[in-house]
Amino acid sequence: SVSATWEGGVKNRINVGNFPAFYSDEPNELSGGNSAPTPADYLLSGAMTCFATTFEILATIEGVELTAVNVNVSGSVGLTKLFEESYFDEIIVHLNVQSPASATKIQELAEKALNASPMMRSLRANKSLIVELYENGSIGFRFFW
Repeated sequence: SVSATWEGGVKNRINVGNFPAFYSDEPNELSGGNSAPTPADYLLSGAMTCFATTFEILATIEGVELTAVNVNVSGSVGLTKLFEESYFDEIIVHLNVQSPASATKIQELAEKALNASPMMRSLRANKSLIVELYENGSIGFRFFW
C-alpha cells in the first residue's frame, strides 16, 4: 500500500510498503519549498521506468541483446493548466538503445513496450477513480470520477 502524510505547506512524506519513506513537494511558485520532486515528477518517473522495464523484458523474451538502455521522459505543462482535466499537453519519451539488433527490431520492441506497459496504458486511458473521504477515522463521503 501507499500512504502520504502531510508535513506542512504542500510537502508530504510518502510511504510505500516496507521501503524507506520519501517526499514530494512543489516549487516555490506553487507554495512549496522546492525540497523534493513534485507528484508530476513521480508520475512521469513511474511511467518511464515501467516503459523501460517492459522494453527490457520484451527484448529478453525475443532474444534481442541490449548493451545499454537509457530512457528520459518530459511533459510540457503550464501552471495555468494545474487544475484542468488534462495536466500534460504532451509527454515525450526519449528512448536511447545500444544493441547489435537492427533499428527496425528496436523500433518494433519500443512500439510493443509502449502498448504493453501498464503505466503507459494508464496514462492514455480514461480510468475510474474512487475517493473516500475520512474524517476522524470514519468515512464521511465517497465520490467517483
